[in-house]
Amino acid sequence: MTRSEGSKTEYKVYLAGPIRGCSTEESTDWRERIKMRYSEDFTFIDPTDWYYKAIEDFDPDTASHELIVRDEQKIMDADAVLANMWRESIGTSIGICIASQEGIPVVLIDSNHLDSIILSYYADAICYTVEEGIEKIKAFETQKNIFQQLRKSTRVKQSRLVGRNYPNQ
Repeated sequence: MTRSEGSKTEYKVYLAGPIRGCSTEESTDWRERIKMRYSEDFTFIDPTDWYYKAIEDFDPDTASHELIVRDEQKIMDADAVLANMWRESIGTSIGICIASQEGIPVVLIDSNHLDSIILSYYADAICYTVEEGIEKIKAFETQKNIFQQLRKSTRVKQSRLVGRNYPNQ
């Protein structure tokens, strides 16, 4: 899928993956690489864009709650979730479950072959590299676009039928 210069898709991809207990580099480097390489293909929602600042700015008694609520809302705003599960992560696992329950496609990158039976249940696709994951996300975007076109086409056909008298069958 090639996009013209300056155009950007509105297909939003939430970049899930371990943050807590990771160095800043571990949690941000892979996300930054994806955003740099695929920014013309997708709009990315990156929790590290607000996580570290939130830790500093939020009231310590409510920070965890505020972060969880923000993450949940951002996941629900996404069209798909790309979950890089290079190590186990409770927050990422919960995010995957939330997305799955909301009908949001989840692509799980399992580069270290954690082979979680539970996560494989909630994931719509499992792959072992970022590149494979992006290809799966592109396929989900295509499916969504096809579905929207079909729905639009159906509405147009239905609107053309309004007011016409057809014999009862």
